[in-house]
Amino acid sequence: MNTESNVIELFCHRPPICNDEDFLTLLDNGVDHIIYVRNYVCSQEFIVASNSIIGRLPAELKPVTNVFVTANFHVLRQFKHDIRQHILESGQLSHFYYLFDSSMTDFFDSL
Repeated sequence: MNTESNVIELFCHRPPICNDEDFLTLLDNGVDHIIYVRNYVCSQEFIVASNSIIGRLPAELKPVTNVFVTANFHVLRQFKHDIRQHILESGQLSHFYYLFDSSMTDFFDSL
């Protein structure tokens, strides 16, 4: 048995990234991006935002990185209208309901 060929077989193909994650694009207008990510293995949720989104936030809401943890999801209120519009126009409403188990109104009210 040639162990080198086994190594190549194991590492030649890149494994899928999202076997244990789900995500929802909350906003994507070509410039601004807000992505919600849920990792099932770690039971963690976080939001990744583009630099343009971070730049639009008031100084007291800007994080050190472009990642928001659950305790900081209230920042999404700043982009409520844009997020609603994107979710509806992109046809992701059912996925939104699945991930957050609530309507958009209830979701934003809970932040």
